[in-house]
Amino acid sequence: MADFSSTVLGEMPFGGKRITYGTFDDSSSSAGTGDIDTGLIQVESIFLTPYGNATDTNAATVAEVFPIETGDVTIFCDAGTAGYWRAIGI
Repeated sequence: MADFSSTVLGEMPFGGKRITYGTFDDSSSSAGTGDIDTGLIQVESIFLTPYGNATDTNAATVAEVFPIETGDVTIFCDAGTAGYWRAIGI
């Protein structure tokens, strides 16, 4: 997805872990994959909440097996999907 973007809006401590959160947006005209850069070193889980597009027929899905040893999480979503994400890790 050349038109996929993600943004980190903030972070906070969570016990011995960190939570980062932000938005993602696929403004392309076809479904595909994109990477959410969480800013974490290791991601243990991520939550996706879509918003704004009533025509989405499929939920955005994560294409990873957790935990992953990188801060980039690949997701698959319909064209035009936008939403919020929240990741937990270190």
